[in-house]
Amino acid sequence: MRTEIEKRFRRYIGREKGQTLVLVLCFLALGGLTIANSLNFVTTSIDNVKIHQSQMVELYSADAGLEKAIWSLTRNEIPIVPGEEVDMAQFLMNSKAVDVNIFNTFESGNRTFRITSTASTGNRSGTTVKSYVECEIGFFYVGTWDMYETGRFEMAENETYTGNIWLTAGNGAVVGGNFTGNIYAEEGNIIVEDGGIVTGDIYLLKGNIRIYADSKILGKICLRDGNVQLLEPGAYVETDEIHVGNNVRITADTTVVGDIYSAAVQNIGGTHDGTWYPTNIADYECPMLDGLVTTYSYEIQ
Repeated sequence: MRTEIEKRFRRYIGREKGQTLVLVLCFLALGGLTIANSLNFVTTSIDNVKIHQSQMVELYSADAGLEKAIWSLTRNEIPIVPGEEVDMAQFLMNSKAVDVNIFNTFESGNRTFRITSTASTGNRSGTTVKSYVECEIGFFYVGTWDMYETGRFEMAENETYTGNIWLTAGNGAVVGGNFTGNIYAEEGNIIVEDGGIVTGDIYLLKGNIRIYADSKILGKICLRDGNVQLLEPGAYVETDEIHVGNNVRITADTTVVGDIYSAAVQNIGGTHDGTWYPTNIADYECPMLDGLVTTYSYEIQ
C-alpha cells in the first residue's frame, strides 16, 4: 500500500505540471488579505504627514504675524491707547491667511501688549500663537512713567514737578516751572518758557521743541521729525548729545552746549559749544530709538 502511494506521489511530482500556478495563487490570496490594509496604513500616514506639515507652516506663518506686530509696536507704527485693541490688516504668509490682534493691557508703570496671531488654511480653524510683550515703544521708552496725559501738560511759572510723563494725542507740553524727569511725547510741541527748567531727557516723535527767554533744558534731546529752536535771549541747552531729524536753530544770545546730530544747524548769532555732525535721523543710534522687547511670553493654542 505504501509503495503504491509513493509511486503515485512520485509520478505526480515528476510531472511538475501547474505547481507554479498553485504557488502564485496562494501568494495572491495572501497578498489580497494584507496589501489592502498596508496601503490604507500608508495612505493614512501620508495624510497625517500632510496635515502635520500644513500645521507647521501655519505655525511659522503665525509666528511671522507675531514678529510683524512686535516690529510695528517698537517703531510706534500702531499707537494703541491703554485698555484698547486693534486688528492689523490681514496678510498672506506661505499661502496662509494671517490675522493679528494687539491689545494694550495697560498695567500701571509699563506698557504690556497681548498679541494674538492666527494663521489659517481655507476653512480650517488654523493655528494660533499668543504672546505677552512689554516693549520699549516707538521712539521712546515708556516702561517707567509716573503720569499718563492725554491732554496738554502745562506748568505755570514757579510750579515744580518731579517724575516722568508720557504725552499722547498730540497736545504737547508747556513748561514754565521747574520740571525734573523725562518727557516722552508722541506728537506735539514741547515749549519751555518763563524761565522754566527741564532737568531730564526729552523724547519727541514728531513736533518742535522751543526754548524761550531764560529757559533751559538740561538733558538729552531726541527728536525724530521736527526742529529744536532757541528763540529768545537766555535760552540754554546743555547735554551730551542732541539728535534731531531736521534743524537746530540757535538765535542771538542763546547757547547750546553739546554735540548736535541733525540735518542742519542755523546759528544766527548764538553760541554752540560742541560739534555738529550732519546726519539723518536714521543714521545714528539714539538710545530707545527703535524700541526693544523687554519681556516675552509665548504659547501655542
